[in-house]
Amino acid sequence: MVNLHPGGHFHGSPDPWYYGAPDYIMHKDVVYVCVGHRLYLLGNLNLHIKGCSGNQVLKDIILSLQWIKNNICSFGGDPQNITLMGSSSGAGLVHLLLLSPLAKGLYHKAIMMGMHNFNPVLVISSDHVSTAYDLAVLTGYDGEPDNHKKLLNFFKSVDYDRILMIRREQLLRNVEIEVYPVSPIFVNSEPGENSPIPVSPEKLIPSTNRVPIIIGFCEKEACMAFMKQGVFKKAIGTGFYKVLQHNSWGWGAALNEDELRQIQKEVETFYLAGESIENASQTVLCDILTDAALSDVYRSLINIISENDLSPVYVYNFHFDGKLDGFKAMINARLQTEVKGTCHAADYAYWAYIDDFAGKTMANIRSKERQTIETITSLFTNFAKTSNPNYKEMAVEWKPTTIQHPSHLVIDESLQVKDELLNGERMQFWHRLKDKFKKN
Repeated sequence: MVNLHPGGHFHGSPDPWYYGAPDYIMHKDVVYVCVGHRLYLLGNLNLHIKGCSGNQVLKDIILSLQWIKNNICSFGGDPQNITLMGSSSGAGLVHLLLLSPLAKGLYHKAIMMGMHNFNPVLVISSDHVSTAYDLAVLTGYDGEPDNHKKLLNFFKSVDYDRILMIRREQLLRNVEIEVYPVSPIFVNSEPGENSPIPVSPEKLIPSTNRVPIIIGFCEKEACMAFMKQGVFKKAIGTGFYKVLQHNSWGWGAALNEDELRQIQKEVETFYLAGESIENASQTVLCDILTDAALSDVYRSLINIISENDLSPVYVYNFHFDGKLDGFKAMINARLQTEVKGTCHAADYAYWAYIDDFAGKTMANIRSKERQTIETITSLFTNFAKTSNPNYKEMAVEWKPTTIQHPSHLVIDESLQVKDELLNGERMQFWHRLKDKFKKN
């Protein structure tokens, strides 16, 4: 199993938690490889000049996968049974590797936790160069914005720790600028036969690599939007349709204001019985954002892979609201409230459990947390070995989803199979909305 650790382009520097081999997985008879790669600015900077064309992170990972395929048998692994996995930004990278023509043949299955590449979290509204220039100015650059070679030389000369320090200071001051907290430079199309993404990712959807996948999300994925006290709530107050347009959602930017206002009214009717979205509770806003963010995942990935039963696709929704949810603890501390439901990356905390991390040894956590760790590691490692996540002790059968017969697994204190789309009627609402308003 090859883990593309999460958080790299959000946190700026790797957290040791993401590099360790989770203790519990080591009892599951798999070879576990954690890939290191360039992060944040070093991993994604694109100034449209030779030597700085972007996608360094993908190039690093593809080279790593080539090495793994050629050498993993020396470590007891099978070069014909390589599973990619990632959470958060790591899952976004897994999706890009499913799209990349250079990565085909280097892996055979994929596990994606909490992200897909057409999620608006990964959409940057300004171009790569101007956003990189803004970051450079914050770091002390006084050159011209259109002198790309000078800008590159500046980034080469400045201490990288200084860039990270300025970034952290902005986060601590709760300053809402586009460079933070999302990476200013993420994936970009880069023409050429040796490019990992030769055209825009949307154009690569039809040629997505059809391999067995597991993809899942937490119940309240969009809780991340509330990590800064009042910022998102204030943005909603300026008009939901403006938020929709600014963040694109992959389609909102093409719509005019009248169309976006119509969308807002339909959202208010469906979720709020006609009440204004400006008065919606944080819980309802979180559901709206979660559903909007996930609504493209079926048409851009799940249905593509499962079409004609080419490869099995297993979908899950993580509901277990336990004590190892690090994001939730952070959000609760910042908002000084108690967020209900599982937050982004809660599932990863149980997959990547490391004994002694933050003092939470297996001996001093509750039996429910221990059972959830056992459940999720059994599901994922069994899938990596056999392409089927089901294991002997399960009380239910987790069925692959299909276009005709959608299905997903709810992971909670017990397991439950639901024969419907993830988030059911809410997802169908967004599909109908996009059919009505989306422009080609």
